[in-house]
Amino acid sequence: MQRSECGFSLIEVLVAALLLAFGVFGAIGMQLAALRTTQQSAFHSGALHLAAEMSDLMRANVGRMQMSDRDNPYLQVDYAAAQSASQTATTCHDAYDCDSQKIAQREIDEWLRRLADALPQARVRICRDAAPWRTAEKNFSWDCTETSASAPIVIKIGWRDKNEASSEERALHPQIVLPAASFTQ
Repeated sequence: MQRSECGFSLIEVLVAALLLAFGVFGAIGMQLAALRTTQQSAFHSGALHLAAEMSDLMRANVGRMQMSDRDNPYLQVDYAAAQSASQTATTCHDAYDCDSQKIAQREIDEWLRRLADALPQARVRICRDAAPWRTAEKNFSWDCTETSASAPIVIKIGWRDKNEASSEERALHPQIVLPAASFTQ
């Protein structure tokens, strides 16, 4: 009796196809994770760039920064894109029709528009806060604990992460907190 074996059996083909499918799904999952990480990195970089830009704007407008915190438009910024109506632009085009208040408000309006375009459901708060980190909760806080003129000015920026299941949690806390330049009154 002669035995002849020709090629693979159907079971061997199915097992090979199943292993190939697992490999392909694993590669797709790794690619999606890499894309999410890249997107979050871009959001962090953009937020850091915007916070540094606002710090520079504040430093350049010495007239407003030397006023009391109550009269300083930069320290009144508490913006949430999800809750805010569209921004109205402040008209101020040249030095003849602009004072430091109008300049500051125009810069803030333009900056908030760029922030809303750059980050999904962006939130920002600029205030004096000596301790933005909450040790017990292990995260940053939107609350501003200091009112004294000696406390540092910080720029807090957060956004909702569209890709993670815990995006509700992440939106509740600032993800970037940048100390602005120190100013004395």
